[in-house]
Amino acid sequence: MYCDGLHRHLDEYDFVGNMGPNFIKDLRELGKRYGKRFARVVKKVFKIPKDENNEINVGVETSAPMHIHEYYTAVSVERVLQYLAID
Repeated sequence: MYCDGLHRHLDEYDFVGNMGPNFIKDLRELGKRYGKRFARVVKKVFKIPKDENNEINVGVETSAPMHIHEYYTAVSVERVLQYLAID
């Protein structure tokens, strides 16, 4: 149910990353797959280290919780919480 039933269609995706300790490696792979311009944006947004041998995620604070009000209404937050409860 979460993410509109994403788990039901996961096998149809071209790329599935894992936000674990090797997330930097997944982001680099994703950037290479979709071209230099996309790779530059990914590196900038996620502050990926220039050292190509560094594949361990050191963490990047995106302040996402501060932006919730920009993306969600009270109704959509309620729906997300319902989906989380089901999932």
